[in-house]
Amino acid sequence: MAQPHVSFNGNMIHCCFKGESNIYSYDLESCLKRVSGGRSVNTLPMADPLDRNASKDEKSLHRAENVSYFNVHYDPYRDLYYRLHYGDVQHKGSYSMEDINAMYGEKGLYLMIFNSELELIKETVLEKYTFVPEFYGISEEGILLNANHNMHMDYEGKYAKFKLFRISYDN
Repeated sequence: MAQPHVSFNGNMIHCCFKGESNIYSYDLESCLKRVSGGRSVNTLPMADPLDRNASKDEKSLHRAENVSYFNVHYDPYRDLYYRLHYGDVQHKGSYSMEDINAMYGEKGLYLMIFNSELELIKETVLEKYTFVPEFYGISEEGILLNANHNMHMDYEGKYAKFKLFRISYDN
């Protein structure tokens, strides 16, 4: 399942893996463990298995085709958790690196919003070729997503761009 993503919130430790939707939680105070489904309503809950002896090209294709879940982040202003993840696509071309890299552009990037018990309350697909999922921030005003995707028509590699998402409880 690859290396774990780990985050902390008070006495809670949350652990996620890139290849599956589950969120594993451990309470340091009570020593209770919990697994939250973290399942998307739009994509698969788990990446396909990959042979341990797969070649470098097979691993690259596997990453491009399959879902990729990122870490959960706690929002102390709204008592919510957020998680980004890429959907899956089916391979449509040869195994050239150019085709594999192009597949990443076809993948939908989703923002998941969970309540304080890590139950999914909303999920939305984000604009293609806009956001980079590995880094985002949380402020009193909302979520600041890194809007500096290198395939966006306005990409400027010299500057960091962020887009503010305000959280509404109405929809």
